[in-house]
This record gives sequence, structure tokens and C-alpha cells, in this order.
Amino acid sequence: MGDWRIKVSHGATNIFRLKEGKWRLVHHHSDISSQLKKAYDKESE
Repeated sequence: MGDWRIKVSHGATNIFRLKEGKWRLVHHHSDISSQLKKAYDKESE
């Protein structure tokens, strides 16, 4: 990508499960931010 910066925000989901008395992260998902997608699409033109 070019030599520039953009401000982005991400949404994330974490799912934890209590196993043997300890909380364990069993799933993580994050979405691409709309700002990052627009910048990527613009650079790909």
C-alpha cells in the first residue's frame, strides 16, 4: 500500500468457556472495518 495512514475500527467477538475452573478462549472472530476495505479497494484500482 501507499505511504499513508487511515484510522480504522474493528468489531470483534470472543467466546469463552469455563473448563476445569478456568476461562478458556474457544473462538475469536473479527470483521474487516469498512474504512480498511475502502482503502484496499482504492489501492487495488
